Amino acid sequence: MPESWTQPDEALVKVVSTLAPGHALDVGCGGGHDTLWLARQGWSVTAIDLSRHAVSKVRKLARETKLDVTAARDDVTALDAEQEFDLVSICYMHLPAADRSKMLTNVTRALKVGGTLLFRSFEASIDDAPFDRSLLPSREAVLAELDAGFKIRQADVLDEFFSYMKKQMRLLTIVAIRAK
Repeated sequence: MPESWTQPDEALVKVVSTLAPGHALDVGCGGGHDTLWLARQGWSVTAIDLSRHAVSKVRKLARETKLDVTAARDDVTALDAEQEFDLVSICYMHLPAADRSKMLTNVTRALKVGGTLLFRSFEASIDDAPFDRSLLPSREAVLAELDAGFKIRQADVLDEFFSYMKKQMRLLTIVAIRAK
């Protein structure tokens, strides 16, 4: 994500406002805006990203602010988490469909029963995608990729004001609870 993007995702803020702090996994942490915000809210956060630069930046910021964050360079499509999480946040991880499906399978295995999954993305029908539209999922595709062990709480595609780009964008938000 861009260096100037420093605010946590609005959907993440809304979802977390209903949860007690616990262990969170921030998938594709980028510059760490969501990771650091979660840690400031009392969450113990594991942040993963393929980018060595992103992980280094998150580690440095967490050290400087003395926040409970572990940042690791990891392939989100092959993640084998040893820990269980109360929250898995996947915000703006735009991957080819096969890789997205692998990622969802792997990271959601790490979610505790009763844990919350937040999946947030630009949506496939967006007219002016800021990058390759073939990487953007539809609501139906993501819901089909989640296993039957989830109870869907929210699955919206809405035009929302996207503060970083300062314009309306079509965004997909899925919130699901691990039921079994």
